[in-house]
Amino acid sequence: MDDEAKRDFISENTRTIQFFKIRKMFNKALEYEDPISFTVGEPDFIPSENILNAACRAIKEGKTRYSENAGILPLRCEVSKYLEQEIGLEYDPDTQITMTPGAMAALFQGLKVILDPETRLL
Repeated sequence: MDDEAKRDFISENTRTIQFFKIRKMFNKALEYEDPISFTVGEPDFIPSENILNAACRAIKEGKTRYSENAGILPLRCEVSKYLEQEIGLEYDPDTQITMTPGAMAALFQGLKVILDPETRLL
């Protein structure tokens, strides 16, 4: 294969990649003025001042690394306290609470836990 052919080579795997429909919908929504978008899950508002300040403070404190897989333990502890105070449920933040980076990850993980490929629900 000559240098030009190498430069233009794209694997068969890459040729078969298709855009996710959600990304097509997102791009389509950008064509309209002030759409209500239910595509990629981005909020259409600026976070409140206390959230912005907390995020800036965390960055300045060097909290810019990945957390453990289940999420930051202090956050999981606060969720545990909230659930107990508000609805009387007790969960161990070390073993029973997991934080995800978004709704799709939560849905995926939840479904992976309860569904088996061999099980037919209908």
